[in-house]
Amino acid sequence: LHVRTVRWPITRGPRGRIYSSSFNDGLAAFAGHGAFGGLGEIRVINADSGELAFDPLSGKHRQVIASLAWPANDPTRLASVDGFAHVVLWNEDDATGLWQGKTLVENDAVTWGESTALALRPYRAFVPITFLGQNHLIVPTYHRSTAETVLWHLAKVDVDDGSTVQLKDLDHVQHVIACSATPDGRFLASSDWAGSIAVWRFEDDSSSQATIIRTAKPALAIELDPSGRRLLVGTGLVADGQDDPASARLQLWNLESDPPALISEKTLFENVRSAKLDTEHSQAIISQGNRIEIHSFDQAGVFSDAPVTRLTVSAAPVLK
Repeated sequence: LHVRTVRWPITRGPRGRIYSSSFNDGLAAFAGHGAFGGLGEIRVINADSGELAFDPLSGKHRQVIASLAWPANDPTRLASVDGFAHVVLWNEDDATGLWQGKTLVENDAVTWGESTALALRPYRAFVPITFLGQNHLIVPTYHRSTAETVLWHLAKVDVDDGSTVQLKDLDHVQHVIACSATPDGRFLASSDWAGSIAVWRFEDDSSSQATIIRTAKPALAIELDPSGRRLLVGTGLVADGQDDPASARLQLWNLESDPPALISEKTLFENVRSAKLDTEHSQAIISQGNRIEIHSFDQAGVFSDAPVTRLTVSAAPVLK
């Protein structure tokens, strides 16, 4: 196991805190609060050397960046979104070699007005984005409010012309927490605070009706395998009963069955903040607190009793 430390120039209170990371073809992108104490800066590191791959990307976001996404196997484009829902696509300019950003989705105040943007702010704690294939970005978009909460849809945004298609099969409740898509763009999954997970299948440019999975706890992290046949789910801490201790779940679902079937699950006692599914080695890689754990599963998808590897990092809790 090789570990490389990349120094973030400033960490003072919330300043310099990293909220998102994304990896593609030897490049690692990090964002959150700016590395030098400002807002809206993205640093892209060469994962082999630990050095900056190119100048930091800045000048488009005026708020903390909440999420990053690369298209599969394409390190020439990167999408970012901040806590006010401003979505930016970064491209490498063919003529100059410099990276430039263009707005794909305006912030909430521009889109919905100041009063609605202010009402949505408490619900923007999670702003996940993911590429669906090479040319579309999935973005949570405000649908409507009820007396108790806010409802969301997913928007499929064409990164070339900015056109948008709404995915309306499920009204996500309170927060869209996580999104995951297969590299070929055929499958998409999303989760919300109410414990609902929607799974879409896309053929040509249209989508089938979403399949809905209900979990008893909100899924903080989800990951589709590249084939779209399995889904890894990591939940938050919720008590099963009034007198029960709060617990989380690590689950593996079979999406080929109708309806989807739970293959295996483990009970854990910390939030599963992030989760990655390594089908080549039959492993689930998760973060809990400041630990990274690797849980193996057999050919049938049944988890081992204990993690095969546990790494503790001398840092703040691992979020991504």
